[in-house]
Amino acid sequence: MEDKLISSDFWLDDKIAFTIYDLLPTKAMADTYLSFSSEKKNIIYLTTFHQLNNKEIARVLGCTPQNVSKMKVRAINQLKEEKAYG
Repeated sequence: MEDKLISSDFWLDDKIAFTIYDLLPTKAMADTYLSFSSEKKNIIYLTTFHQLNNKEIARVLGCTPQNVSKMKVRAINQLKEEKAYG
C-alpha cells in the first residue's frame, strides 16, 4: 500500500488556500471557506488533494480522527448551506 502521509511539517499556505477558493462554485462558498480556521482548511485540503483519510489527517495535524471527522462534517455542511442559501 502506498504511504500517502505527508510530513508533519506540511501546512497550508495562502497560495493553496486560494486554489481551493477558486474551485468553489459560488462567491458565498468561497468566502465561507476563507473564514475557516487553518485546521479546518488543512482538513479540506488534505481530503481533497491528497485523499487522506481521517486517521492519516489526524496524524498530520496531531489530533484525533474523531476531531477530524467532526470538523470535516461541519465544514462540508457550512459549504453546502452557502450553496443552497448563498
